[in-house]
Amino acid sequence: NRARIKFLVNELGIEEFRRLVEAERTILPDDPRWSAFLDDITPPEEPVRPATSLDTADAPEGFDAWSQTNVYAQRQDGYAVATVALPLGDITAEQTRQLADVARRYVGDAVRTTVEQNIVLRWVPEGDLPALYTALREIGLAEPGAGTVVDITACPGTDTCKLGIASSRGLAGELRTRLAAVQYDLDEAVRGLRIKVSGCFNSCGQHHIADIGFFGNTRNVDGVTIP
Repeated sequence: NRARIKFLVNELGIEEFRRLVEAERTILPDDPRWSAFLDDITPPEEPVRPATSLDTADAPEGFDAWSQTNVYAQRQDGYAVATVALPLGDITAEQTRQLADVARRYVGDAVRTTVEQNIVLRWVPEGDLPALYTALREIGLAEPGAGTVVDITACPGTDTCKLGIASSRGLAGELRTRLAAVQYDLDEAVRGLRIKVSGCFNSCGQHHIADIGFFGNTRNVDGVTIP
């Protein structure tokens, strides 16, 4: 139940852990497979549409709120990264197919997932952002709030995990519902907090690196073990 590297690092200390890892590496026989895959790595991503400037004069309703939290400038001028926020990391099969069509239209066939359980689209021409937002809204994937207090990360918990002790998705869903209703009234410092939930004391929900982290545990009450 404690087979996680974090417990070993906590027990040994990071310096001793690092020393043991390096000592182990020196006695491992060389294996060409360690680096052979580097020869097959695809070339760097390239845009499929030319860079353009953003014009919000005719932006659709809701675009401003979405762009404030779900869009940030890419290093390359004229391009942006757009986050598709997935509440609790959920997306249907039909939405996935539709999102693939949207991605091919604006950024090509490369999409990325994040540790916050969202999806990001790179190389979006800034001028295409309003149209991209409209396309995402049509398939139910234009939720704002990415990277804010409502963007809660949760592991599967007792829904599907045999190690789960508590309903991490249940707690995350309830928190999201309540926070979403008041998010625009919250202080800016509170809106920027990160909440993460794990259904047990392991770290699949990343609770240990959150501003507010929850994890499931058990207690004995009158001889009965309860979550």
